[in-house]
Amino acid sequence: MALAVNGLDALRAPAGPERAATGPFGAPVAHGHPTLPLFIPLFTELLEAEGVTTKVNHGLNKVRFYA
Repeated sequence: MALAVNGLDALRAPAGPERAATGPFGAPVAHGHPTLPLFIPLFTELLEAEGVTTKVNHGLNKVRFYA
């Protein structure tokens, strides 16, 4: 957040809506790392797995965030 406040973040992604509106996307952008934990509840709702009691986010080793 400090980078965005000081103007050093060119994308202004973590900034507030007013500052992000002046950036290249015209709105705030969700970063990849904070959104990654949302995949487990999403897949829980989309896929039916019988006999599964625990879901685990195995890590970030093979995750790539493409633009």
